[in-house]
Amino acid sequence: MDINNKFISLINDLDESQAKKFSIKELFRLIKKLEDKDINDYEIDKKFKKMEAHMVDFLKGDIKALRKYKKEYSSLKTYIMKTYKLVYKGYYYGLLLVFGVAIGTSLGSALSPAFYGVGIPIGIAIGAGIENSLEKKNLLY
Repeated sequence: MDINNKFISLINDLDESQAKKFSIKELFRLIKKLEDKDINDYEIDKKFKKMEAHMVDFLKGDIKALRKYKKEYSSLKTYIMKTYKLVYKGYYYGLLLVFGVAIGTSLGSALSPAFYGVGIPIGIAIGAGIENSLEKKNLLY
């Protein structure tokens, strides 16, 4: 993978607030996972270059560049998920938490209000199980 040193040093120079806006912790986990799996992909490199350009523009004062960065980052995560089956931590928690809320709401409406709280733990448990299995298969970053 060809992430240039300029991008890495740019990331390292961000303050805590900026690092949070750019999801840097997750980004570093992704970079490490791609390096560990020795993934070299032209499309990924292209997306990283676009992200770097948007980050530079934002740091120069272009507020709209943050939205472009996030859109490109989302596109990168989707591409990696579809192509390499790598998923970021929390993806299934969030997805299945919503599913659990829907189950709880359905049961609560149909049967009894006591069932409203049942769906959330179910969604969290299923999400945790899926993420644990992905961790064992080395597909989680």
